[in-house]
Amino acid sequence: MSIEIASTLKLMYDIYELSASGGERSERFVAYRQAAEERKPVFGYNPMTREPVIDTIRELIDLDAEAIASETANETAVKIGLELDATMHLSVATPGMWTDRLGTE
Repeated sequence: MSIEIASTLKLMYDIYELSASGGERSERFVAYRQAAEERKPVFGYNPMTREPVIDTIRELIDLDAEAIASETANETAVKIGLELDATMHLSVATPGMWTDRLGTE
């Protein structure tokens, strides 16, 4: 049994560092679309977001949130007797995100 946390925070932070100028032709949107085509779990993120989201992601990276989530998920899986492998990822809910979509992602 193992719970893997698919890393999205650094990927999305790097994408958000790219220019959003040009809309769907921007470096940022093209990089986001490429990540999605590579089946990376980025669908809960708004590719054209602004600073509050970027700041929140930076704080989560600084906290090593994905490692904390992995440790917590694996400890919980052991406690409840989970007998399968699973992959999870973090989604960020902060002003400016597609927060109405979180329940479906």
